[in-house]
Amino acid sequence: MKNSINKPPVSFWLISIAASIWYSVGLIYFSCKLFMIDDLFNSLTKAEQNYFEKTYFLVTILFGIFILTGFLGSLSLLFRKKDAIFLFRISLVAFVPLFIHHFFLVNFIELSGLDIVRPILILFISGFLLWYTNISFSNKWIIKRTPFYKTLFSE
Repeated sequence: MKNSINKPPVSFWLISIAASIWYSVGLIYFSCKLFMIDDLFNSLTKAEQNYFEKTYFLVTILFGIFILTGFLGSLSLLFRKKDAIFLFRISLVAFVPLFIHHFFLVNFIELSGLDIVRPILILFISGFLLWYTNISFSNKWIIKRTPFYKTLFSE
């Protein structure tokens, strides 16, 4: 039995491409943050240096999970695979503890000197992408993933 698939609208492609670019930038930021050299660290403001020094390794791991699963989810959405729903869920679940850490455990605004808008915007975009992926699946713009064993033994 074949899956019936509807042709997605142009907005689907625009949102998929924008999500891929958004998470690509986040992936670059994460790799720069993870592999920051001393010269770059010394060029930061004192508030930014203080923020990076007080960030726990577990928070960095959660940020990596958030960015990597979001990036893979955006690629899955672009290729119209159902895996995007699962990956965006993991991404959003990984971001919630980061959000709590930044605002309730450490004073993110004082330490980083940044505004409150950025984390709220990230949370909103992540939630929107999960919602849009679910809508895309219900409108049959996303292909149901065929189990691996069926692809091996299909005629």
